[in-house]
Parts: sequence; C-alpha cells; structure tokens
Amino acid sequence: MIVSAILAASLSVSLAATLVLKLSAALIDVSHVVHQSVTHAAHLSVSHAVHQNVTHVAHHNVIHVAHQNVIHVAHQNVTHVVHQNVTHAIHQSAIRATHVLLTAIRARLAHLDVAHVILAQAVAINAIMKG
Repeated sequence: MIVSAILAASLSVSLAATLVLKLSAALIDVSHVVHQSVTHAAHLSVSHAVHQNVTHVAHHNVIHVAHQNVIHVAHQNVTHVVHQNVTHAIHQSAIRATHVLLTAIRARLAHLDVAHVILAQAVAINAIMKG
C-alpha cells in the first residue's frame, strides 16, 4: 500500500516534470527546423507553390517525429525515475521492518533474561525450603 502510494505520487510528479521539459525541448527543435526550412527555401528562391508544399510536408513530418520522440523519451525517463523511487522506497521499508523486528527480538530476549533470573531464584528458594 505504501509502495502503491509512492509509485502513484512519483509517477504523477515525474511524468508531469518530464513531459514539460521534453515538450519545451521539442518546441525549440520544431521552431529551429521550421526556421531553417523556411530560410533555406527563401534563399533558394523557390516558387510560392513549392514553398507551400515544402512547408506543409516539413511541418507534418517534424510534428510527427517530435511527438514520437517526446513520447518515447518521456516513457523511458518516467520508467527510470519510477523504478529508482520504488526501489528506494522498498529498500527504506525493508530497513524499517528489519529495525522493528530487531527491536522486538531484543525486547523478547530481555523478557527471557528476566524470566531466567526469576526461575533461578525460584529454584534456589525451593532448594532452601527442602533443606
């Protein structure tokens, strides 16, 4: 239950942060590619119709590739972060559980020590009574 909550929180935060970063990077890349395409077309003095076709195809291709890359990278990053967070949480939970178990064992041993002392005293008293 703790791991599920941590996993959900980590996934939400990591996914949001990663997607924002990747979308920002993709927008910068798209702007750069479109700018280069338009500038190159203008320098080559292509006709208006060819310019429109090149721009339309480049826009479609750039958007499609950028979208695919962002989704792939975001998935990889989120998977990696969630794996690290869950592994860390499980490790911390195991450490806490081990600490609780050791504390319980120490308490039980302390009770056994007290019981052993009481039993030794009872045996001694019994031996004295029997003479």
